[in-house]
Amino acid sequence: MSEFFFFPACARLLLQLAALTGLVLQLCVCVMVFYRGAFGEHRFYNKLLEIAVALQFVLGECLLELVEFNAPDGVVIAGPRLCILRYLLFGCVFFFGIFSFVPQRDPWDIACIPAAAVTLPFLEPISGAVFPFLFIAWLAAAILRSAAKLVRLSRELRHGLSGLSVKEAVDQLPAGILFAQDTGYILLLNLSMQRLLSALSLTAVRDAREILRLLQSGSLPDGIERLPIKEGVTIKLADGAVWQFVQDAIAINGKHYMELYALDITSHWNLTAQLAMKKTALNAHKLHLLEMLGNIEEIRYQKELQEQKTRVHDVLGQRIAMLQRALREEHMPAVDLLISDIDRLMQELRSAETAPPEHVFADLAAIFSEIGVELYLEGSLPKRIDIACCMNAVIRESVTNAVRHGFASKVKAHCEKTAEGWNLTITNDGRKPERLIEGGGIAGMRKRVEALGGTLCISIEPRFTVAAFYREEHENDPDFDRR
Repeated sequence: MSEFFFFPACARLLLQLAALTGLVLQLCVCVMVFYRGAFGEHRFYNKLLEIAVALQFVLGECLLELVEFNAPDGVVIAGPRLCILRYLLFGCVFFFGIFSFVPQRDPWDIACIPAAAVTLPFLEPISGAVFPFLFIAWLAAAILRSAAKLVRLSRELRHGLSGLSVKEAVDQLPAGILFAQDTGYILLLNLSMQRLLSALSLTAVRDAREILRLLQSGSLPDGIERLPIKEGVTIKLADGAVWQFVQDAIAINGKHYMELYALDITSHWNLTAQLAMKKTALNAHKLHLLEMLGNIEEIRYQKELQEQKTRVHDVLGQRIAMLQRALREEHMPAVDLLISDIDRLMQELRSAETAPPEHVFADLAAIFSEIGVELYLEGSLPKRIDIACCMNAVIRESVTNAVRHGFASKVKAHCEKTAEGWNLTITNDGRKPERLIEGGGIAGMRKRVEALGGTLCISIEPRFTVAAFYREEHENDPDFDRR
């Protein structure tokens, strides 16, 4: 190093500043290598190599300081310990450089080996006056390498995947995540889980198993409640947020770990509560509707009974008045006339039962419309009164069953004339039964249809359908076109 005495003092100062700059750059490289946090044996040797290169910058700075310190005497006195240190540092650079270069094939790792050879003590007497220039070349190459490594590591940290980048990504997750060893020692805890444990006053607990036990059965702070849900542990915080904690066990490379994650199910819980309220309201409405349906036949019967009473009152009143007048006038009608009058009386009383079928259907539709059920007819009822009345009876029973058991809101009756007779098909938009059970109402419908020579079929696929067929001879059919 005595050859540096021939350099001006300002040049030696610049070399010291250059060595210091290289040291700062290399320290930044070391920090970023450890910040990257990558795993693997080759990464381990790479970290040791960067530390050895940083120590070489320290060695170069010490050698330049030694030259400056001995400048007045003109002789550099270096003890044996410094020589041994120079050999050891070169050995570290050589060893770590080889083991780091083999798996990664990074030229910067192998390039630092010949450059570090400049610091070997035996090279000074061999190179003679050329040694300062070799030293300057080593210093420049080392600074260039540190700068290049720093730029590349910066790009890797911005765009690559590292242990810390994984930690940052986990911290950004809205769900709380905790990983621990099977012994309970916590390895990873993201920010969401930290906030949850803080809200539950569990930040002082460092055992994951104890945290899980306290979540399951421990006492909770005021304003926080444990909700009765089977899966996991569900807790409602004081701010109304609902979190579900789920524990799981995972195995990686033969090692067992515990995973505890928390999911924010506030919206799901609120939606479930709203659905429960609506279900309660629907059940109440269902009971009210069933009560109304239970009374609808009674209402119909009372209405028909009242109409019959009014009809009987009107018809009999007229006949009684006529008889009273005949008795007052002492004029007894003939027996044949009385029998004929009684026959007309019975015929007039029966006329209430043979009201136009269209009016009967309209009354039926009006009654069901009062409870929000739409009943409509496609086509027209036949002109034969017996068939039309039977159809009305089938429609009445079908719509009552559809509303009562299937909660239907729309019922359609389709009436169609064919060459063989009449087809009546009744469908609804209600819920179809799982299986068909014929009660008294269906049996009554079938009996009335078969009494007219027809057939009644009921199916539940693809939807609940009542189909009635009424056979009718053409010559006796007033609806048949003879042309």
